[in-house]
Amino acid sequence: MKSRILKLFELLSNIKWDIIFLKKKLFQKEFREAMKSNKKFKNIHLGKRCFIVGNGPSLNKLDLNKISNEIVFTVNNIMANSSIYNTLNSDFHVLIDPDYLRLNPELHPEDNDAINRLKQINYKDKKPVCIVRDDAKNAFSKYGIEKILNIHYIFQHRNMTDKYSSEISMSKNMPSPQNVIQAAIFSAIYMGFKKIYLIGVDMTSVFMTYEADDDGKTVILKDSHAYSFSEKEINTMLNRFRYDNEFMMKDYAIVFSIYKKIKKYAEKNNIEVY
Repeated sequence: MKSRILKLFELLSNIKWDIIFLKKKLFQKEFREAMKSNKKFKNIHLGKRCFIVGNGPSLNKLDLNKISNEIVFTVNNIMANSSIYNTLNSDFHVLIDPDYLRLNPELHPEDNDAINRLKQINYKDKKPVCIVRDDAKNAFSKYGIEKILNIHYIFQHRNMTDKYSSEISMSKNMPSPQNVIQAAIFSAIYMGFKKIYLIGVDMTSVFMTYEADDDGKTVILKDSHAYSFSEKEINTMLNRFRYDNEFMMKDYAIVFSIYKKIKKYAEKNNIEVY
């Protein structure tokens, strides 16, 4: 009974968000054009392989030169380690984390650092395709990020179910990811990749604000990523993220549940995810 109720909820939620998507396409010209522009990515790399690189600390132990000539997806804040990022020679960069959706340097001056970091996605003479949640459009437009980066917005609000049968399309309402790696996988599937390799997906961010010191206060685990946090960044995270252990464990249960569903979808569509 509980399973049936959950499936009904997922169905109704998908219908709701599909209707919202259609209304945005119908009444918002910019949104309609953004979704249309994503059609050029359909099967653009049909049958090829790609590497999706997370931000886990294991990256510091790998010879990333071996994939510098491959098709590479990077994510979020990896530019903080310029040595790793420049070596990867990224083709696609995915941004979906809430921090990027609510940039507001007038209210939070430290957001200027995040904006400057985003500009570092472009390097040398290369402008990777930036795949960004459409929720970030207002902030990216207001603070001039759109003019600098090669941005393509995506809409992600469908539930990824056990028997997901709809096309995963960057020009439609995509499955909602629980982390940025899953968003990158969905984009890679739409582009036609048949072999998707995950590197540096250590799943260590669960511990980022998870430890407590001897006095019971939350502290930032500094080696949870392939890059280090400045004291300023640590203070910002401590002020903004007030998640307790229960929340983080529930969040990661959803993360792994979606990975299992992605695996089923991939197997059904002859896609290999390693």
